[in-house]
Amino acid sequence: MKLFLFIVFFLVVSVSGCLEETRYDGGKNENEEKPGNQDGGNSVRDLSLSSDGRFLIRGTLIDENDPDSEKVVKVLDFETGRTARLDFEGREPLKILFGRSGFAYFIVKESEIYFLQEFDLLSCKKNREWMVNDSYKFAIDRTETLIALWGENDITTIDTINDKVYNRFIEGTVFDLKWLPLSNEIAVVQSNDTGGSKIKLMTLQLEDIKEIEVPNCASSLEISSDGGTGMISPTYCKFDPVSVIDLKKRSFVKNLPGFGPVAFAPDGKYAVAFARKTDLENAAGIKTETLFSMLFIDLEDYSYEVLELGSKIPVYTITPDSELILLYSESEESDYKGIVVINYEKKEIRSAFGKQVAMNEFVMTPDSRNVFLIDENVLYKMDTKNLVISELKLKCGLIYGAPSYCSANEIMITPDGSEIILGMVNGIDFAIFDPVYLGIKRIISME
Repeated sequence: MKLFLFIVFFLVVSVSGCLEETRYDGGKNENEEKPGNQDGGNSVRDLSLSSDGRFLIRGTLIDENDPDSEKVVKVLDFETGRTARLDFEGREPLKILFGRSGFAYFIVKESEIYFLQEFDLLSCKKNREWMVNDSYKFAIDRTETLIALWGENDITTIDTINDKVYNRFIEGTVFDLKWLPLSNEIAVVQSNDTGGSKIKLMTLQLEDIKEIEVPNCASSLEISSDGGTGMISPTYCKFDPVSVIDLKKRSFVKNLPGFGPVAFAPDGKYAVAFARKTDLENAAGIKTETLFSMLFIDLEDYSYEVLELGSKIPVYTITPDSELILLYSESEESDYKGIVVINYEKKEIRSAFGKQVAMNEFVMTPDSRNVFLIDENVLYKMDTKNLVISELKLKCGLIYGAPSYCSANEIMITPDGSEIILGMVNGIDFAIFDPVYLGIKRIISME
């Protein structure tokens, strides 16, 4: 594998329109499990942990063999040890967001009507509900009191403190919606009439503030940790670039040759995206040998470094300390076998040692020292310093009659990284695992 590195300054590439759709198997890894809320809300079928680590929520089907059977959602309070089942009064729960301490919000559906329900997790009782338009995703602001919900053409915002609801039908498909952390405005991403996209900035009351034209296909708006920079970078629109938006000045800055999905490093120093060989040569005059490369974009001046990858697009994840980028691919034709690690400062590419495992269910410790992952119901640990992957044998004692039941298929980590929560294969129990001593401390049932 060849390392080919360029540094490019102040390049502006203006490309608009989606010329052709191309599918890739790789991109940003969305399978990392961590406390708090995910983009668009957490699925009730997944394991969710509140950002303070107190409440664990898990949804299951009464009959796992029947996808249309009733969903059961249970809450485990780690502080009291209490388990309770939430009552949705016959409606189907779809997604969850954690609100201010002790509150959670669920999108539920009855026939074709959608509702937002507020639950007090201390009592596990429903407080309020609001009927909303067709809403498939939702987001909460930094105060955890303002909620925005959206479908294809509808946006609803709710002020949960003052119990105010605002609705707006919007022409054109809503591709993404984000709360802007600096201003607490809403940014709505849509396509425009010229083949590019636009970002509509709105108030809580859904009144227009400003519209930012972006010469790129509409896609997810990613925002830096300080809230000052936004990027749009499609994955499925061939030849479309990485678009940089100054969220402080509310203006489009420039396009960089590449494609998404794009992700910001947690420390706010750089962003990561992909680039094609043809785009780099045609737009920037950079010649590379491999079909695909990775872009490392400096957030101070938007210069970028190009690191050659190979003929397939891997899946990537940035560690919490921003020092490493973890890559892996399940494609048999990929240049990568198992997990591969890039050191950001040195741009060194190294392969992990041990069994080739998939990063489809994993957590990272806050210090970035270890990755714990589940592959085919087996728990593994990867030390990010020596890149050794080791299998961890679980010991459940006399809890289970057969050793085969002492295995997990879900994983979560507490905010401070002191404990790992393993969802056991029976769908009921959780093992509290010590990431230092590498053993189960206790098993909690959610029956």
